[in-house]
Amino acid sequence: SLSGTAGATTAEVTGSGTTYTVAVSGMTTSGTVIATIPSGAAELADSSLTAESTSGDNSVGYLAACTTSMTIANTDSDGLKNAIRCANALPGDQTINLPTNGSYVFSTIDNGVNGGNALPVIENNGSLTINGNGTWLRRVVSQPRFRMLYVAAGASLTLNDLNMSGGDLNTSFGGAIYSDGDSLTLSHVQLNDNQALLGGALY
Repeated sequence: SLSGTAGATTAEVTGSGTTYTVAVSGMTTSGTVIATIPSGAAELADSSLTAESTSGDNSVGYLAACTTSMTIANTDSDGLKNAIRCANALPGDQTINLPTNGSYVFSTIDNGVNGGNALPVIENNGSLTINGNGTWLRRVVSQPRFRMLYVAAGASLTLNDLNMSGGDLNTSFGGAIYSDGDSLTLSHVQLNDNQALLGGALY
């Protein structure tokens, strides 16, 4: 069966012996594709039956075609990351739209730049606008310490109606946002319960 946030609808399995290929189609947005194989559905080389697949071996990320304006499904943290990577890759101005009062939770570090970030480094050639529409970005407080995002030199970022909480970096600057960029504009943005060596929420 298929699940995940990318909207996959069809899986085709080909192969024989001990090697099989699963081709998945129907994805409508960036996100995860999870193909679940139930216990006993296939026979192994030693004639034993397979165990049920787990999230450690059956989930992949899918990156939809990059466009200048991308809308990300609620809770799809991987989709948000992929949209930022798209914005970095495309020339000109880009927009990412998040759902009304949405929620994105982060428990792992995407990259270690300047101490670690939940999201890919903002390094666009033009400008990136993220319309949050009241959405929250949250770090799981029991997980390793990292901030939400870093804006690289030369980049421009505008955040509208977006909230961030839980960012924590005791070895670097900016618990929620650290900007070396050309421009950082915040409009109706809440930065709550973030901490860092310097800068608290913003540096």
